[in-house]
Amino acid sequence: PNILARSGEDKMVPWREYCGDLPDDLRIEVELLRDEVVEVAAQDVRGVPIRKSLRGEAARAFQHELDHLDGLLIIDHAGLDELPRVVAEWEALNHQVRQQRAYQRKVYQGNEPLYW
Repeated sequence: PNILARSGEDKMVPWREYCGDLPDDLRIEVELLRDEVVEVAAQDVRGVPIRKSLRGEAARAFQHELDHLDGLLIIDHAGLDELPRVVAEWEALNHQVRQQRAYQRKVYQGNEPLYW
């Protein structure tokens, strides 16, 4: 999937997220900003191209899952001081680079296939 357009930075919405991919005993929640609206291009399960405009919770959930596809977790949106000590220690070495990737607001530029 690709994001074709995003709402302006002034339209970003704060969300408190947790991630089911992290261990239950950590139950990490992070407050972060997500675009209020995203226009996306993807394929359905049969490979048929689709385009949709997503708003609110649907836009938030899409961005969260797209982060996973891009190798990012919610902890990459947080400062090390916001994370449990053990997680901050694991993350310390690469956190700055991963956080920069998390803060990018990429939009499809036509330099790769739109649909795979």
